[in-house]
Amino acid sequence: MAGKKNFGFGMNTGRQIDLDHADTLLATELDEVVGEWRACINCGSCAATCPAGINFRKIHYRIRMSLELPTLKVELATLNSCFLCGKCQLVCPRGIPTRYLAIQITQKTKQYAENIPSV
Repeated sequence: MAGKKNFGFGMNTGRQIDLDHADTLLATELDEVVGEWRACINCGSCAATCPAGINFRKIHYRIRMSLELPTLKVELATLNSCFLCGKCQLVCPRGIPTRYLAIQITQKTKQYAENIPSV
């Protein structure tokens, strides 16, 4: 192999999400508490009208795909700045109670984070 150059290219690890081995406990608990959450079509209306800049689509995706909690913490920090004004709920085409959902996501995530050992 001596003398061969990689010409600036390298092998990247796969970025696919293995849902067969994913921890869906948080998503399941949120489904039980706020059943309407399953009706979300990720249209982005809530994110477009939010004065605090909260992107429910990104939070919903990360929880559904069971992404690790450290990557979710950035979105949860913005969720703590929610004004609970209800604009997102007014524009939601599915009528999801987003204010109640924001509170439940915050509470369930704190409970979930307490049960995960720190690395």
